[in-house]
Amino acid sequence: NIRLSLDSNLPLERSREVMENIERHYRELKRDIESAVYGGTEEIMFADLSGTLTTMIALAPMLFIGGYPETVFAPLVGTLLLALVASYIISIVSLYILHNNDRII
Repeated sequence: NIRLSLDSNLPLERSREVMENIERHYRELKRDIESAVYGGTEEIMFADLSGTLTTMIALAPMLFIGGYPETVFAPLVGTLLLALVASYIISIVSLYILHNNDRII
């Protein structure tokens, strides 16, 4: 189940959500690219963080389950938690870095 989550691009979903919101700011709200990147990212940042934290809170108890299940699942859950944190940071920071003055990425 955890492998399925990673294979189905759960970590990349965060960046896609931010990118779609930036595109909405650019096309529908007719903002210039820089303000669309900043405004679109800022607008979705809290929702993105709350979704990431909810998933992390749901998975965290598996780290402390005890016994053999902990031995089996702790490394997998730890990896997924790290991937979720990294995906949130990348989704917020990368689009600031990757935008150009005349286009996004």
